[in-house]
Amino acid sequence: MLNDKKESTLVLRVIGKIYDNRALEDYSHITLQFNSYYEDAILDHARTIRNNGSVTEVSKDAVQIKTTPDVNGNSRYTDIKFLTFALSGLEIGSAFEYEVKIIQKKSVIEGEWFDNLFMGGMLQTLTPPYIPRIDPVQTSVVRLTVPRGLYLNYDLTNRKADPVKQTRRDQDIYLWNLTDIAGLTIEAAMPPLKSLNPVLTITTLKRWDQIDQWAKDRLSKGIEIDQVIKDKAAEITL
Repeated sequence: MLNDKKESTLVLRVIGKIYDNRALEDYSHITLQFNSYYEDAILDHARTIRNNGSVTEVSKDAVQIKTTPDVNGNSRYTDIKFLTFALSGLEIGSAFEYEVKIIQKKSVIEGEWFDNLFMGGMLQTLTPPYIPRIDPVQTSVVRLTVPRGLYLNYDLTNRKADPVKQTRRDQDIYLWNLTDIAGLTIEAAMPPLKSLNPVLTITTLKRWDQIDQWAKDRLSKGIEIDQVIKDKAAEITL
């Protein structure tokens, strides 16, 4: 959902089923990445639905916010954090469900908004070798609500699917619905993920080169460029 100040609230709802022992081990602990400088992440609910029909809810006291792990002995200094929680009671054949809100608290580009949504089934890991698993997805749905008449620029990789648009009072609603998204195994030197699995990019920017201008305005402040540098730049770019 996007409000009239171009601030977003992303509600991520995932429903899955466990089919083998490897999935049972991997999905017993869920890890979700967010940028703590720009966003807050809040677990709304999470539960396991066992084969006998019993339901085990995740206690919010068990939810943790973790930093990125050390890799090869090197500490990472970053705003990226991970919201983590354990799904207890999982077994082969059982299902799980969780819902997380990602609330934007600061715009990356002032007065504008953008997001990239990976529509496949990705599970991140904080244990070596830190390689995410990407599972097949039966149905992936993105529902975006924005103020009526707000311009949107969007691009979907790997699939051709235009959104269904509805208008209700003072809101426009865009709906993307994809089915049968394949799973992937991460390999060395493989093509970019967005060329193999659908990634939806949405923004209020009218032109992609606005990002270049924004970066130039941000990075050029306080930089003095003398004539020698200007002449060399002109020579290189001829």
